[in-house]
Amino acid sequence: MEHKELGKYYHLACDNAHKEIDALYEKLFDYQGNPVVSQEKIVSVLQSTTQRIRLELEIIKSSLQEFNETS
Repeated sequence: MEHKELGKYYHLACDNAHKEIDALYEKLFDYQGNPVVSQEKIVSVLQSTTQRIRLELEIIKSSLQEFNETS
């Protein structure tokens, strides 16, 4: 893997993580624009968002590992 390809993986993972944060923000409010106050719902949303962001972080980690193994 070359630097340029590694950079593409970094960009993809960060872009996806950013989209997850944007989606989280949208889920924190109801259709009328009011903040969601259900602790159960917020905890669920946070857990699923955290899981999806961790997957993106794993892409960065595994891409770097592959880069270092092939360099």
